[in-house]
Amino acid sequence: MNLSHYSTTQKHAAHLLQLLAYSGMRLNEAVNIRWNDIVFDGTRPSLRIDGGKQGTKNGLVRTIPLFPKLRSLLLEIRDSTKDLGDKVIKIKSARKALLTSCVKTGLGPYTQHSLRHYFASEAVQKRIDFKTISEWLGHKDGGMLVAKTYSHLRDDHSWEMALKMI
Repeated sequence: MNLSHYSTTQKHAAHLLQLLAYSGMRLNEAVNIRWNDIVFDGTRPSLRIDGGKQGTKNGLVRTIPLFPKLRSLLLEIRDSTKDLGDKVIKIKSARKALLTSCVKTGLGPYTQHSLRHYFASEAVQKRIDFKTISEWLGHKDGGMLVAKTYSHLRDDHSWEMALKMI
């Protein structure tokens, strides 16, 4: 995304919103990611999520793969950072930027948490199993909440499975 005509604060807000949408992280988790939490190279590029001092909601540290859009975003942001201990995102909230965008586009209202739901919805629609999605989101229930919340997005799946019967 070309952000060259935006102010520094607007760029940081856009990066935070993209990070939330591309990773499924909670806000606290996203604003506490540091460059040394990211592995760009190797056979399994990944992002370690620990939630910083506040921790994650369930208290567990988790690792998610660097999904293609997430990896591209992080590489785009990385160019301006030199120290591995620095935080990736330079602001703690993009609420005002998101609200302004919703008003200007006539969409919404959306919150920063809506981007977590966007991520989960996209994963379900791409037929990623509920257990894996729940692990990426940091749920401890093995996928029950994801299945309960998002299963309606896979109604066509039942019909596809029916075609395999007898």
